Amino acid sequence: MAEYYHRGGRFMGRGRGGYRGRGRGCGPFTRPMSEAAASQDPDNTFEIQRSHKYCGAAPLLEQPQVLGGYSIDEDRTFGHDCTMLKFLDRKYLPENGKMKVSLDLNKGIDKACRYIGNSEESFHNLLKWILNNKDCLMNKTEPQRLDVDFISLRRPLTTIMRSPYNFNESWVIYAVEFMGSIYFLKEKGDNFLVHQNQATFRNCFEVWGHKFEDYMCGGDPEGGIQANEEYRCVLKVMMDQTTMVFAPEVDCADPYLYEEGFKDLSGFVMVKCCRELTEDYKIKTHKRHKLCQWWAENKLSGIPRILTGYRNDDGIVHTLELYETDDLPEMAEGEWEAAVSFNFCAKFLDFVKSKIKADPSAVYKFEREKKGNIYCTKVKDSSQIKILPDWYTNHLFSEDTDDEDTDDEYLCENTN
Repeated sequence: MAEYYHRGGRFMGRGRGGYRGRGRGCGPFTRPMSEAAASQDPDNTFEIQRSHKYCGAAPLLEQPQVLGGYSIDEDRTFGHDCTMLKFLDRKYLPENGKMKVSLDLNKGIDKACRYIGNSEESFHNLLKWILNNKDCLMNKTEPQRLDVDFISLRRPLTTIMRSPYNFNESWVIYAVEFMGSIYFLKEKGDNFLVHQNQATFRNCFEVWGHKFEDYMCGGDPEGGIQANEEYRCVLKVMMDQTTMVFAPEVDCADPYLYEEGFKDLSGFVMVKCCRELTEDYKIKTHKRHKLCQWWAENKLSGIPRILTGYRNDDGIVHTLELYETDDLPEMAEGEWEAAVSFNFCAKFLDFVKSKIKADPSAVYKFEREKKGNIYCTKVKDSSQIKILPDWYTNHLFSEDTDDEDTDDEYLCENTN
């Protein structure tokens, strides 16, 4: 794998879409106008310009503050505790940044469990935590308001950050305002509004990803694969003048750096598994998309390191490499820039604020077309889209602080 990051020349040439170098200064292609785009008022369109338009000094991103955490067990049961927090097996931590191993990701594959969660459930789990810990989020001058601009899972935020470079991805994010805070929920491909259990893993690559994480956390190589257990940290971060609360799933903590009552995620490590890269075009794609995704996830969360396993097509990991999050933009060799991602995100969040301000009672749909812009529409029949459940809106500002799924108060200052 060493030659990947130390190769020089950039793969420029013309791609399939007939454009040059999708790095700096390139934007959406010329294309026929879609029906959705044709029907849009320009005031409701967030135009995605060429990436160089977002260059310049990036908004300040403060160190994310840990407010608390919660666990989801193998039955997808929510708990105000840290029982599902995992720790890195340090024998897999490369001393010089790189290590040769032989890890078979197919072991225990016949015992793989079924993932039964979905994005709506994950979002509701965050709301449960907020409901039980609302005191640490209350606005001190306005008692009927949280001191937060946006509340979301991490994925909608990283999706937005990657949009200036990810032209081939379409997405939908719904937004609703409640008592001064805007709530984001990203629509999944199977429509998050429809309750569906995933009966099986989508493919072997998903199984391998969970198995690799199990190896890194000292799991039994012959044991089964558990996909439903999660530990999530609730973080508050300020980007420029915008405050965000989100709850990323965290892979593991370094036992040498972990401390009780941690206030940030500097002692945590992201774990990723991907295919070994040899072809130039796949190396370029990896730099442009994977490195950008990993960087956005870790940078928002304040996780400083990524432990990556490179596997062959048979599911055997031969190489482990440890990267610093802050080194990823340079490793991308110009395929994307951190400042562009931050500036784009800040501008889009301002756009969302301006749209919702016009009618805070409405549900808004922000839709990114493939190779296109982002269009904002009001959902005509908001009764069909229940982003915030009644048990949350009815009790958030009431005196009843306990949520219905726990008997114990789990205060934000007692994270662990």
